[in-house]
Amino acid sequence: MGEDLSLYRSDRATVVADLLLAPGVWDTTLLSHLFPTHIVQKIQALPLSPQNHADRWIWDADRKGRFTVKSAYHIARCRILEEEPSNPNPSAVLWKQLWNAPVPGNVKVAHIPNLPGASCVADWLVSIYSQAPAVFAPSLMTIWATWRNRNSRIWDEECKLAIDIVPITLGWWEDYKAARTPSPSVHRSGSLTQWKKPPIGFIKLNVDAAFCLDSGITGLGGVFRDHEGVVLGGF
Repeated sequence: MGEDLSLYRSDRATVVADLLLAPGVWDTTLLSHLFPTHIVQKIQALPLSPQNHADRWIWDADRKGRFTVKSAYHIARCRILEEEPSNPNPSAVLWKQLWNAPVPGNVKVAHIPNLPGASCVADWLVSIYSQAPAVFAPSLMTIWATWRNRNSRIWDEECKLAIDIVPITLGWWEDYKAARTPSPSVHRSGSLTQWKKPPIGFIKLNVDAAFCLDSGITGLGGVFRDHEGVVLGGF
């Protein structure tokens, strides 16, 4: 888990450049004054450029400097799928299959680095899509889960067994598909009308009903309101 560095906030350092003596050189005295030893060691382990670059958004694919699946898609497409009419890019076919797959966006982005040039993974995915399209999306989910499990082992020292990864991941995938499946259409009788207040001293009851043609389930509800429109109760 990461550590909350806001606990060590100081007016002496508001940007990273304030922690440098010169381009590529950390101010170790200031670091030691602001942070505990274990954080100073991690900061000093970060590679620094010897050039004095001006501050800028590190992710320039988005005008607000934000990393999103959409911005990653556009920059990766520009860099990976650059091709000439006389020399088609072999990654283009796999890219189209990958981006049209019914899996979450972060799963698609996780596979983008496999696309350039010839690779065993890329050839394997193309083969799966060509010979068994039905298992293409589950295969993407499994590869992504394996990569995610590897990261958990390295960074969090947590690791799941291979026998557990597949059912858990396919369960996530089924939940994702279910969440994206449109709900059965609901048929209404009559037309919508604007609510009108009852006379002073009266209570108005409005009722409505609906039914689902696919399931056969029917629902009925009502609301009691006074002449000011205040809800008094319902069922």
